[in-house]
Amino acid sequence: MGRKVERMDHNNTKQIADKVASAIARKDRSLASVAEAVGIPKTTFNRKINGRTDFYMGELIAIAVTLGVGLDEFVPDNVPMHVRAAA
Repeated sequence: MGRKVERMDHNNTKQIADKVASAIARKDRSLASVAEAVGIPKTTFNRKINGRTDFYMGELIAIAVTLGVGLDEFVPDNVPMHVRAAA
């Protein structure tokens, strides 16, 4: 078997949320418009964007497509480069 993958810690969850929020702001979109575009209820999206709950990979992909950015923009800084390049 491979290495056990642990659930992300809160620092990674918050860093991803901050990177998503930053991309939304750079693209001059509202949180509500992105939440609606990707099909996440606004209250759930707010919990995720505030780092209280994790984004699912599918949600991050949908957000990246909606914003026209690369998925790698959302990868936490502490992830090794070879893993970041695969994103």
